[in-house]
Amino acid sequence: MRPVLDLLTAEHVEWGDKHTQAVEEVMEQLKKDCFLKLPSYDRPFYVATDYSGLGIGAVLMQYDDQNRLLPL
Repeated sequence: MRPVLDLLTAEHVEWGDKHTQAVEEVMEQLKKDCFLKLPSYDRPFYVATDYSGLGIGAVLMQYDDQNRLLPL
């Protein structure tokens, strides 16, 4: 993703093959595992929160069978 991020500070933006490849690699990684899971009502729920001077957010989460805390 570095080639794409470098465009944020570039004075002249020229999209090339390395940028396309970086975006495609990120897309493949995102397709490998579904981030959102369905809830399991026999397990506890957790709420993760975050705030700033501009807003507040929250995510409902739960541990899966592999003991990973995942968003629902």
